[in-house]
Amino acid sequence: MLSLVDRLVAPKGAFYNTPRLDVGPIGRHHMEPWIEERMAAHGVAPEPGLGRLILDLTGPSTEARIRLAREAFVLGMAGGRIDSAGVERAFEQVVAAHASGYETLWSGLAEGQRRTLQILANHE
Repeated sequence: MLSLVDRLVAPKGAFYNTPRLDVGPIGRHHMEPWIEERMAAHGVAPEPGLGRLILDLTGPSTEARIRLAREAFVLGMAGGRIDSAGVERAFEQVVAAHASGYETLWSGLAEGQRRTLQILANHE
């Protein structure tokens, strides 16, 4: 989405000269330890480096990072700890939970819309 916004406010874009306020993503050096500290503070001992793994799996989206961290935390609550295998399971659960909504959205798009999204997704 950010690359689309960049194009829209670029010199030949539809919203050129429109002021924009960019917020986020939260820097890795803040987010990685924060995830681990929050888990530990609430009774789930994270494997060292777990915050880094979560960020590697999700990319720059703060929302996606929080969603995966929350799902991993819930899985870790049963045993009081979470490791990389648990994060992988959590990732699969998050993907499965959202897949049908994206598939429905995708199937409702016109062919031109699908091509445009594929081009944008592969551009950067």
